[in-house]
Amino acid sequence: MSKYNIIQLEERDFDELMDVLSRAFQKANHNYFSEGVGAYYQKTAECMKANYAIKIEGKIAAVVGLFPMKYQMGETLLKCAGIGGVCVAPEFRGQKLMGILMEHVVGVIKIQEYDLAWLSGDRQRYRYYGWEKSGTENHFKLIKSNVKHAKFNKTEGAICQSLNVDNNIDVGLCYKFYERQQIHCKWSVDDFAKRLRHRFSHTYLLKNKTGDVVAYAYLNKDKTQIQEILGDSLNSILTLVDRLIEEFGILDIVLPYEQNPEFVRWLYDNAQTHAIANARSWMICDLPKVINAAATMRELPDIIEDAFVNIRITDEDKVMNLSVHNGCLSARWESDDVAVSLEMAKIDLQQLLFSPSQQHRPLSMLLPVVMHESLPLFLATADHC
Repeated sequence: MSKYNIIQLEERDFDELMDVLSRAFQKANHNYFSEGVGAYYQKTAECMKANYAIKIEGKIAAVVGLFPMKYQMGETLLKCAGIGGVCVAPEFRGQKLMGILMEHVVGVIKIQEYDLAWLSGDRQRYRYYGWEKSGTENHFKLIKSNVKHAKFNKTEGAICQSLNVDNNIDVGLCYKFYERQQIHCKWSVDDFAKRLRHRFSHTYLLKNKTGDVVAYAYLNKDKTQIQEILGDSLNSILTLVDRLIEEFGILDIVLPYEQNPEFVRWLYDNAQTHAIANARSWMICDLPKVINAAATMRELPDIIEDAFVNIRITDEDKVMNLSVHNGCLSARWESDDVAVSLEMAKIDLQQLLFSPSQQHRPLSMLLPVVMHESLPLFLATADHC
């Protein structure tokens, strides 16, 4: 039992919270978080209660944000927790406050029955609490000649311009493109606009002859990296890329395959360089539910044999059945008296299924299709807490 009382912050704590966050993360701008991540940090009771804190002598000493999110994966809507703003005020460090808060937040995640949770941060530090690097991102480098020599039909008469987030029609069209993704966070239109208003990024539009938005791209602060690009067609997206690369030069493009499969396939064939990396740190709470949702996002080999494997999850003392039937991968909890082929911790199984660089010979021999390609799990940069 901790000697500290852990509370959820209120509206009246907003200014102090902004001060603690800016000092802890060494940001000169007091409003860095409210201006930069406006969808999460607002002076409302709903937003403020997402921040769990320890106060010492009436002052915020440490804080962890647990931001409820809805995560759409195919036809499955998952309950997701976004963890952000994990910090200790400089004057209160050295008292193990962060560990106390993280353990509390993990308890909240379990009690409130979240399906999964994500965060950004040091891999080794947060693995102690149940997070592990999972999912994949494609990193492409695109130069002018890659686009110049590629064959595509440019959108005639189109113009490229910065997004005006007060233009509800333009925001609404971008929102429709975003909602069409196989995997994405569920936002209201208003919060989606706040997401695009991030003061440390830039959103550019491609408009056709009639002035309608046909594609948009979300770039980092330095305008050197595309972190999200969506549109009504591959030609529209490539036309926008052509305009951006003409203006800014070499561009890095960071995309998970499922965000824009057709464009990613084009990049495979035309980009200057390509690398695959782990995406984010995730804690998968309801492992069968998330596996089943993710499995629908993967194309399996045409000819595969039915197979199954029972795995005892040692830290939960439960048995999970992974099976392939008629070309479909599925997972479920099994009765305790079944024969077990493997034993492993839950976080290790998560890593094996969702990491691009992992291999596990016994598992691949028992269920080859599982090791054919890692399961998808990602979060767009603009959705970060």
